[in-house]
Amino acid sequence: MRQGTKEHRSRARKPIAILASVLMLSAGMVGLASPSGAATSIKKIGVVCGGADAASQGLLDVMGGSISANVDVKADLPDKLEPGQVGATAAFTWTTELSADLATLAASFTDKLPMSNLEMDVAVSGATDTTEIRGRVAAKTVPIKAGQPITIVSGPFSAELTGIGESGVIKFSSNKLDMTVSLAIAGSVQTLNITCDAPSTLATVAITV
Repeated sequence: MRQGTKEHRSRARKPIAILASVLMLSAGMVGLASPSGAATSIKKIGVVCGGADAASQGLLDVMGGSISANVDVKADLPDKLEPGQVGATAAFTWTTELSADLATLAASFTDKLPMSNLEMDVAVSGATDTTEIRGRVAAKTVPIKAGQPITIVSGPFSAELTGIGESGVIKFSSNKLDMTVSLAIAGSVQTLNITCDAPSTLATVAITV
C-alpha cells in the first residue's frame, strides 16, 4: 500500500474521532420543571468516552483511544421530602459547551453532526421504589459553525419518586452515556457506537419528619 494512501486514511479517520467527541459530549440530561420548595444544585462530572465495540474503538484509537470532558449537571429536586410523600418529582439537565477551536476544526469537515440511540439514565437508590430516571433522545442533528462554541442542552427527562419511605436519603447517580454516530467521511459512511463512563453521585435529598 502506498504511503500516500495510508496518510489519506489517517486524515479521514481523524475527523471521525473529533466529531464523535462532539456528539458524545452532547449527550446528557434529565429534567423537569422545578416544583415549589425545590433545591437546585450543579455538579461537574468527568466523562471518559470510548468505542462500544472493536470497530468503533479502532477508529477512536487514531486519536488516542478515548476522549474526556467535563459536563455540568443541574439537579432540581425537592429541598426535602416528607415520609410517604406522594407526587414528588426529580429533574436533571446536563449541559456541555465545546470550545470554538473544536467547532472550527469540526466545521472544516461538516456543518451538521447526526446522532441517534442516545441513552443517559440516572440511577435512583435509597428510600424510594423508583430505581431510575430513563433518558432517551430521539435522533437529531447538531449544527456546527466555525469559531462559535457549541452548547448543547438535552431533555427534559423526568420521573415521579414513588413509594417514598418513612426516613432516610434518596441518592441520584450517573453511570454511563451511550450513543451512535453516523458520518460520511472521505466518501464512505462510518458508524461509531460510543459509550462514556460517567460515574458520579449527582445529588441527594433527605426524608424528614
